[in-house]
Amino acid sequence: MNLSNAQRQIVEAPLNSAVQVLASAGSGKTRVLTERVRHILDKTKKEGIIALTFTNKAAEEMSARLADFEQGEDRVWISTIHSVAQRILEKYGHTVGLPTELHIYDRDKDRMEVFIQSLREDGINIDEYLNITDTRELKSREKNLQSFMDIFSKIKRELLTELECG
Repeated sequence: MNLSNAQRQIVEAPLNSAVQVLASAGSGKTRVLTERVRHILDKTKKEGIIALTFTNKAAEEMSARLADFEQGEDRVWISTIHSVAQRILEKYGHTVGLPTELHIYDRDKDRMEVFIQSLREDGINIDEYLNITDTRELKSREKNLQSFMDIFSKIKRELLTELECG
């Protein structure tokens, strides 16, 4: 693997130490972390290796790059920080009074569900609009709904700012 000196230092850092990689988008963070995990798997019989990323895309990319490593899946937990936090809350949240059945809101997805439900409640047959087989047209219609939500959010922010200043 073609790595810079700084990247190689991260990959080959002492095996008993944690590594945090902070860098700008497109700098090769995921590749470096993947190589770090591969290095640990190569050099030890350790299990319980945790690789935390910020995005699902990075976690999926790491998993795909390590898929060829024998028993890698059994030895490495690759996940997002959000997913780990959710697991901890689901398992131990009751100790601080959280309900056992948690729902973690995905901002865009849940906003869309609430928006669609409000259209239904106003008698708008949104399901007919969205239940089509042409995938290109469906994506276009979903994009239209997202645009409406974005416009409503902008109006709300502007109104709140006016009220706060008013």
